[in-house]
Amino acid sequence: MGLPIRRTKAYELYARAETLESKGDLEQARKMMIEAADLDKSYSIRATYLGQTDVRRISPTSTIKRLLIPCLFEKGFFPREGGKNWNPGKTLIRHGTNVEHFIIIGIPKFGRSISVLASKCEPGGEAKYFEWTVVGILTGSLAYSSQTELEASCQKWLELINSHVFPWLLNLA
Repeated sequence: MGLPIRRTKAYELYARAETLESKGDLEQARKMMIEAADLDKSYSIRATYLGQTDVRRISPTSTIKRLLIPCLFEKGFFPREGGKNWNPGKTLIRHGTNVEHFIIIGIPKFGRSISVLASKCEPGGEAKYFEWTVVGILTGSLAYSSQTELEASCQKWLELINSHVFPWLLNLA
């Protein structure tokens, strides 16, 4: 099954699982969400936490600032515009020897997902982008529907950035 078809099928299963969850059919919803996550890891957090109640207000920006941004700052990234304050849509940059690294963390307005775009560019060269499909995330985002899931998504992004993106950024090939 090609990537566009897998991505579409995974989204359809995800949407049906969301509907089933809203109707209270958690068993079927969980099965469908697991099937969606098997096709596209974008739904892996939802599959893990589906049916768990969390009444806390969902706070994407403050959660990202608390869980992701300090780790990226420790690795030498800073807002491209300068300063120490990150806000959604701001590019984080790190200057290396003959290369610049970029990370953008996206929060779609209604999407309830977090996306990460990582790239590197040698002076005068073209930008190269990290391809999330190598880790099974077809959309470059992780879906969530509660604050617990948002926190788990941030932790997952941190694991993926440390285990896949940083080694890729340092490889100049």
